[in-house]
Amino acid sequence: MIVKAIQKFGDKTTGATYAEQVKIEEGQVFECDDNLAKERIKNKLVKKATKEEEKAYLDSIDTNDDGDVVKPLEECTDNELWEIVRNENIEVTDSVGRNELIDIINKVRAERLEQTNGGEE
Repeated sequence: MIVKAIQKFGDKTTGATYAEQVKIEEGQVFECDDNLAKERIKNKLVKKATKEEEKAYLDSIDTNDDGDVVKPLEECTDNELWEIVRNENIEVTDSVGRNELIDIINKVRAERLEQTNGGEE
């Protein structure tokens, strides 16, 4: 579900303590799991994005012909970077900065590609 933050809050899915969590800014439009979105709406942290906000958000994401999202890591939000880390099972400490996180994702992806290709390029 695509939602809009009503107030600033820490994304509990990205860190154990508030200090470690990625901060969601008031007015930020983003996508999250439907169940999590419903919980956040109930707790008055977010509201469902309007059709215009949803369209603007979706238009900001580049896609290829297969419909897969193709977006440079540098253009990803902090939440999207942490989602990549979770989805790709990348081990990382919660205290890394944004640029370091991008470097780690790129490094792990390159290592995995090399392993998949048997060391051949």
